Amino acid sequence: MSEENMIQDVNNDDDDNGSFAEFDVMIDSNILYDYLISHAYTGASGLIGTCMGALGIIVFLCTHYTLYLIFGMVLIVYLPINLKIRSAQLVQMSDMYKKPFHYRLDKDGITVSQDDQSSAAGWDSVTKVVSTKQSIVIYTGKNNGSILPRKQLGDNLPAVIAVVAKYVEPSKMRIKY
Repeated sequence: MSEENMIQDVNNDDDDNGSFAEFDVMIDSNILYDYLISHAYTGASGLIGTCMGALGIIVFLCTHYTLYLIFGMVLIVYLPINLKIRSAQLVQMSDMYKKPFHYRLDKDGITVSQDDQSSAAGWDSVTKVVSTKQSIVIYTGKNNGSILPRKQLGDNLPAVIAVVAKYVEPSKMRIKY
């Protein structure tokens, strides 16, 4: 593929070709951290941990027992720091993040490839599509998501979202610009 990411007209209703987007992305530690933090805090455990931490700080303010302050701070600060360290370690230690991921989104679904390995998922397996500060994430399982960094998609971001929106049920789309 050329250096330019390819986006075909998303209004093309030709059943043989259909709309598609094809592009390469690199996942660095900041993009991975953005995904991990978003994933953690939209889940029940992240929200419960934050609430318990806030409660610990509130109890400290009422009782002045330092143990509650320590408990609250650990719960609130631990997860972001741990995820930051984990994302940096994953990117540094895994060969997978040292090469670009090649994506093709078309009428059949999402295909991601790297080197000689390829994985495909049909649009019916998409559980949700969400946006984070830095990315669009297409989930095909509870913990399995394709991360599409906004900056790397550049001017093609609206076209990529249009391709996804064409094939994914609106109730599964949670994207903010």
